[in-house]
Amino acid sequence: MIEALRYNVERAESLQDLYARVVTTLYVIRRDEPQSKIAFVSGIVTSDGVEHIEENLQRLRDYSLRIRQHKFIYAFSAGDVFPMELINKLLAQGSTNEDVTAFWESLFRQSLVTDMIFTPGYERSAGSQMEKRIAEELGLPMHYLDEKGIITRMTDQTSGMMSTA
Repeated sequence: MIEALRYNVERAESLQDLYARVVTTLYVIRRDEPQSKIAFVSGIVTSDGVEHIEENLQRLRDYSLRIRQHKFIYAFSAGDVFPMELINKLLAQGSTNEDVTAFWESLFRQSLVTDMIFTPGYERSAGSQMEKRIAEELGLPMHYLDEKGIITRMTDQTSGMMSTA
């Protein structure tokens, strides 16, 4: 999945093109493997300041990789979808933070993502708070990571129960 996602991200020409490419990638997975779970890894991107965006995106990519290796075969993050080169291209085209927020909100409402995973410090991120609100609205299971990338607790939205992993 991550290879297909990277392939499509690298070829995106605009935010709208990126959206179509990401949705198509996730749709193909859900169509071909309907029982598979696709997890989105949520965390800080811009909340630490613009000077930390690249570092935060890498941190999210690292968490996604650990999760793919240990729990979810299909896990991705903003770091996998928005490499710095693409961010710079989109900024040059006039894309705004509000445009990116709308991108994510629309993507999650496609019901292609099955689980949300929150990284340490997600509470300080406005984007993560939006993602949590949508996960709650859609009834998605929510998982919470510690600094090592280990799921320490989860919420099953179908029962509303919180458990430790």
